[in-house]
Amino acid sequence: MRMSTYIIFILIYAVFGGLFDVGKKKAMLKSSTPAVMLMFTGTAFLISLVWIPFGVAIPADMLLMIMAKGLMFAFIYYFVMGILQRVDVSVVSLTTIISTVFSILFGMVIFDETITWIQIVGAVFVLAGAVAINFVNKTSKGKASLKDVYMLILYAVICAIGGVIDRKTSLVIEPHQMQFWYQVFFFLFSSIFFAFSCIKQKQFLIKKSDFGNWWIYLVGALLIAADFFLYISYSYPGSQMIVISLVSKFKVIIAVLLGIVLFKEQNYWKKIMLALMMFAGIILISL
Repeated sequence: MRMSTYIIFILIYAVFGGLFDVGKKKAMLKSSTPAVMLMFTGTAFLISLVWIPFGVAIPADMLLMIMAKGLMFAFIYYFVMGILQRVDVSVVSLTTIISTVFSILFGMVIFDETITWIQIVGAVFVLAGAVAINFVNKTSKGKASLKDVYMLILYAVICAIGGVIDRKTSLVIEPHQMQFWYQVFFFLFSSIFFAFSCIKQKQFLIKKSDFGNWWIYLVGALLIAADFFLYISYSYPGSQMIVISLVSKFKVIIAVLLGIVLFKEQNYWKKIMLALMMFAGIILISL
């Protein structure tokens, strides 16, 4: 397998990842956030069962790490999907691109990587773009509140931590094992948060019409497809976390363009220019 193939895998992940982000918002146009989250994670879990015949037994420490990742993402999705329902998909996608900055920080601490002044400048570009993207709308429609921004930054941190977990586990277990157990725990903890939402609102939050919302099932399939290529990329000999973090962010371009087409988002030229500025920062970070 050549290096070019490794990069292609990440680009394929980016395409599926961008479609996944847009699909979530489309699904929530017809169904509630808790219903969409439970049903798409359930769909992904059912699809992941195909890996059982290939062997899914893994060491206990790897299982605990993947369980921690499942808990973190179920927790943050509980809030971020609510934000996605209120604001533009491009705002959410562009803000969470700052996970690349946190990937650099975690790389320094965990993998003893160094950072140059050029990478610091790049980090400033990314952070400035992430803040500015929330002020390009003339009205509050599509604009994230300060609380939303804080939550999206937390989401970016969790994405970076998830990358560290993926990198560490990929050195020990197979990609299909990573995918299977992550879907198990993601669905398990999503079910717990769904039950919490039902208790809080004193009603069962899945309606009969939700089962006819085909976007939910598509989102579950897109999650499986995206993660499949991502885990293969991490397991590739000699792969680097920073390279994966950099190339995978091309999913933001997919989300921005589809957001413009499908949701008629405003000020798209400004969003595209800010996206380019943030990508310039990512390129500097990767040097």
